[in-house]
Amino acid sequence: MTERMGKRKGNIPGLPERTYVSRVAPSAHAQGRAYPTFDGHRNGDFAPYVFVTEDFGQSWSAIATGLPHGWSVNVIAEHHRSPDLLFLETSLVFTSRLTVAKTGRASRAICRLCPLMT
Repeated sequence: MTERMGKRKGNIPGLPERTYVSRVAPSAHAQGRAYPTFDGHRNGDFAPYVFVTEDFGQSWSAIATGLPHGWSVNVIAEHHRSPDLLFLETSLVFTSRLTVAKTGRASRAICRLCPLMT
């Protein structure tokens, strides 16, 4: 994900301190793109933190807009054919389908599915 071999992580706007990385999913569709998710539930913060980078971590965009508060994200996976379709597993053991449009807006559909296995 980083061209610096992980020696220095960039600041991610909107990410509170003391959240931990729950998952990083590199894109199969674009070099330099990755989707990290973060979890703050150990500090009483159950907000979903989902981001994307298109430039190896030099800049970040939040893409959790529309996800309900209280659903910390455990797993993220990119669809193997459609780069605009992401799958999230949340703390409520629901699988959320997150469709990320090119405009950066997200829509979601909640599905009662088995947890994602990665």
